[in-house]
Amino acid sequence: MPMKIKGTIGLIGVIILVIVGVSFVVHNHSDNQSREDRQAHQTTNRKGKRATQKTIVIYFSETGTTKQAAQKIGQQLGVKTVALKPKQAYSKEYTKMASTAKAQVDRNQHPELAKLNVDLSQYQTIWLGFPTWFHRPPMLINSFFDDVQLKNKTIIPFTTSASSNISESMPYLKKMVKNKQITLHKGLTANDDQAIDKFVKQNK
Repeated sequence: MPMKIKGTIGLIGVIILVIVGVSFVVHNHSDNQSREDRQAHQTTNRKGKRATQKTIVIYFSETGTTKQAAQKIGQQLGVKTVALKPKQAYSKEYTKMASTAKAQVDRNQHPELAKLNVDLSQYQTIWLGFPTWFHRPPMLINSFFDDVQLKNKTIIPFTTSASSNISESMPYLKKMVKNKQITLHKGLTANDDQAIDKFVKQNK
């Protein structure tokens, strides 16, 4: 066989080997990258699931307004919502309910809580919802901080009120958490969907 033909065949062979080698490297890199992407996605999902499991929404609602806000927040976060209730229910008649609530404030009475059917030791962050009564949280919220073990937890408060902002309740909440090793987050006035949506996105 002439030397020129042998040289040509040899060159073709080298080119084929180079192509095969490059293809192998690219394919192997692609497989590795896909594997890394899948692992990263799985890790993110696991972290997101763990974060969700550590958050809960707890709310006190007499008229249903705070309940609606709590359910919306819970739905957006993908977490459980639990109602906070007094052991002795308030009157369904608004005037009597308001009279009882005002007397509790005036006398600094902390009404007894009904059993809270949830193990809060599983949760790190608690979104705590309540209506604003007489420019402050209902006295039942004092009872919550009195009776429930909340050490090392983060509380994100939200309120519903036609006239009062969460800022009116914050000084009372700060007193409730004082010396209890509780982190009190900035709060939300949850009167409309837009405010809720914006706040939840910022604090997921």
